Amino acid sequence: MSYTWTLLQLRTSVQTLGQYENSQDITPSVLTEVLNDALEESYNICIACDDDYYAKLSNTFTTVVGQTTYSVPGDFYNLRKVELLDYNGRWVRLMPVPIDTATSITSYGSARRRYRYRLAFDGLSLYPPPTS
Repeated sequence: MSYTWTLLQLRTSVQTLGQYENSQDITPSVLTEVLNDALEESYNICIACDDDYYAKLSNTFTTVVGQTTYSVPGDFYNLRKVELLDYNGRWVRLMPVPIDTATSITSYGSARRRYRYRLAFDGLSLYPPPTS
């Protein structure tokens, strides 16, 4: 059986255990923020212990000619690596765009060596834009 609690149950538990039932400072919005921070920290600890166990590998996409940015899933949390399926049918790991040389990205060289990626708020961006 899974161990699940609603947000209301979590808030009530924290209020009861901490004796904050009638507090003017510990409001429901403050409790929600504290609970979200605790959940994020717990998840980070789980990932640090064995990150491959929690990896979600199902997000593959096909590139579109000239399209630089691709959206990430709504439940996206952390990027482990980015791979490109090359023309030989092999998966090749892409490297991130280095901050120091971000303005000097060029489009020459072999296809699998020239591509780099950058993760931003709008999604995952490939540099240079795909040509096929």
